[in-house]
Amino acid sequence: MPGAADFELSLYAPCSWVPRFRRRTPKTRFIRLSPPVLKSLLDGTIKTSTEDAIVEWSDGTTSDVSAERSPHTDLEASINAYIDELGGAVCPKFDSVCPSDATWINFHRSLKCSSADDVLLMFNSSERVMNAVNADSGCVLALRKWADLDDRMEFRVFVQDEDVIGVSQRSESFFEYEEDEMDSIVDKITFFYDQEVRGLFPGSFVIDVYLERDNVWIIDFDKWEEADALLFTWQELADAQWMSAGRPQFRCAQRCGVAPSNRLYDGLPLELRREDAITDLIAAARRLVEEQSEEEREGLGDCDDARDEGT
Repeated sequence: MPGAADFELSLYAPCSWVPRFRRRTPKTRFIRLSPPVLKSLLDGTIKTSTEDAIVEWSDGTTSDVSAERSPHTDLEASINAYIDELGGAVCPKFDSVCPSDATWINFHRSLKCSSADDVLLMFNSSERVMNAVNADSGCVLALRKWADLDDRMEFRVFVQDEDVIGVSQRSESFFEYEEDEMDSIVDKITFFYDQEVRGLFPGSFVIDVYLERDNVWIIDFDKWEEADALLFTWQELADAQWMSAGRPQFRCAQRCGVAPSNRLYDGLPLELRREDAITDLIAAARRLVEEQSEEEREGLGDCDDARDEGT
């Protein structure tokens, strides 16, 4: 039976909040993944079309065995149909989890998916998704219409005990913001929150928003401390000393540089995100350099021997 933590997490799944905010969020479509289908995904039974096996027989002919995937073609057909309906590209989310740790495998190096193959590949490559979904209960796949947003106007909003305490630029790039513009951004976001969101989620949480002129678009909700704190630290947000002045703090990237984000770490393949794997990789590189140096020394020795024999 789901516990309180599971129930709270389900509040942040798009299928829970998108219907309420349908006029404030990009168009989204949902596909229920039943326990058997989800188990097939987790087991690798459902493969992308690029993974279909091509069998070569002894007479030199080949045959495509993709017919083995026929029981699951409805899933791919549904995903592709929604992608077409939503303009040809989507951002996927599985329950409340986004496969942001799998962008390294995507051609776009982003969450942009243009086919069912892209969506399933992101699923199979995401440790975050694999650890979060439960095959016994299934999950809901959300496909949000993809839009190329202006990075300068994407922000993460931190809500603590139902009050907005901080707003951070989401991009790691430097953008110039005038003082009055920063004040205007904070005012628009806090007004929107008070009018549209306050009281709908318990306690503390995170909202990703996009500002388009006077409109505030909701991109995502996330549980407190489950998201990246970006230009804040979680300790700073917990203390929120600036709130003694009664106003949320706005943070943007400084020209001199930005602190590394967890998204850079997430961009690495799983094999390179383990400390022991990185150590092994460094050791292997050192061995390769030593072997090459030894070969070069042996080659120089052979040249010296040849010169000695010729004298």
